[in-house]
Amino acid sequence: MTFVLDDRVRENSTTTGTGNITLTGAVSGYKSFSSRMSVADTCFYTIINGTEWEVGLGTYSASNTLTRTTVYRSSNADALVNFSAGTKDVFIDLPAFAGMDATGKTRFNNLNGAFGVHGADIASAATVNLEAATGDLVDVTGTTTITAITLSEGHERTVRFTGALTLTNGASLVLPGGANITTEASDIAIFRGYASSVVRCVSYSRIAPFATAAQMEAGTDATRSVTPSVQQYHQSAAKAWCKVDSAANNTASYNVSGVTDTGTGLVTVTWDTDFSTANYAVPAQALETSSSYLCNINSQAAGSVVIQAWHVGVGRVDMSQYYVAAFGDL
Repeated sequence: MTFVLDDRVRENSTTTGTGNITLTGAVSGYKSFSSRMSVADTCFYTIINGTEWEVGLGTYSASNTLTRTTVYRSSNADALVNFSAGTKDVFIDLPAFAGMDATGKTRFNNLNGAFGVHGADIASAATVNLEAATGDLVDVTGTTTITAITLSEGHERTVRFTGALTLTNGASLVLPGGANITTEASDIAIFRGYASSVVRCVSYSRIAPFATAAQMEAGTDATRSVTPSVQQYHQSAAKAWCKVDSAANNTASYNVSGVTDTGTGLVTVTWDTDFSTANYAVPAQALETSSSYLCNINSQAAGSVVIQAWHVGVGRVDMSQYYVAAFGDL
């Protein structure tokens, strides 16, 4: 499927009604549609039958057949014209809206099919036809999962999603990072037609581009950036740590509000931000010259942990240094 814009392509037709147009041959001095288009190619068209006329986007759907895919302007209040009997002029055209704006800026590029205008909304579906879009910028509405997109090789469309739906990564719809994307209202994606009916998402911009604490804890979003204020919420990150000396002085720490000497060989570390439950991991180490000392957890709660140091055969003993870290859900 290719978008075609070509010169002096003009044929006649005697088709009546609102259906497909059967082309009956090139006008003298002009080329036929079949000489410039293959089946499934698209083009801008104009049809004239006396005072009846129609301008739109057509699809060369079969040999000598033009399907009136999208009507832009017409003598029937810009809707499909119910053509009466007579010989019609049918030709490839460039609609006025696709030419230049008031500043002289070109709004149509025949290399990529871009219109330079905001087209009509397209409803989400398993397969979304962006080739038939009435602009290179369109809103995709609804929440239906999208598994494929129709877009000719080299063509580009910018899409704004109006709600939450799933874009499914696959062989024909290639997404950044090779992973599915759950959209949010006002997310923007740029799709580009590639070879062999493959469409690639070449850019995806979140309306909320930075991960929240909850998204970091889930650890499944591959499309958001991480800021320093939330990186610690990821499951792999230490939620708190500290270095404590023999006098229970907190010499270096993160997310620790205080350290208390609660007895021989016992140090209580209180977290600045509590864990969600007491079910979290606390690796701890005590520094002393003998290898016969042990360091482990005496007790723990959501807001604190008690570390104890042991000497084999003696019991609890105070240590020169304690090193504590904590991993879990805040």
